[in-house]
Amino acid sequence: MTFEKGHSAGIHCVDWCLTDPTLVLSGGRDNKITVWNYETNESVKSIQFDKQSKESQIVSINWGRLPGIFSVTFANDIQIFRLGSENEKLTDYAPKWLQPVIGASWAFGDKLCTFSEHSGGMVSEYKLSS
Repeated sequence: MTFEKGHSAGIHCVDWCLTDPTLVLSGGRDNKITVWNYETNESVKSIQFDKQSKESQIVSINWGRLPGIFSVTFANDIQIFRLGSENEKLTDYAPKWLQPVIGASWAFGDKLCTFSEHSGGMVSEYKLSS
């Protein structure tokens, strides 16, 4: 994976998301953080901080234990961010923690349709008899 197109200077730090292994967080010398989709090498989200300020220099970045939460440590400050907060478009990417792992729905004709991760995404259909 290359981070060249997401940063205009070198990279200070990188962290892999444990709740969604397709996401990588990078912090650059350009005072910018970028969330990457590892599988597609596309930027999911970027935040640019003040380039001129030494206080905005990124020291470290870390994904939190809760899905979508990450922290950015600066020279004199720590800020917490949430990926996919209200009214925020994350390109066309849905993080793993937002994707349903199991579901069910009633269909016409007294049928119950279900799906789960364990069935490989296959939909199972059950006919209820009366």
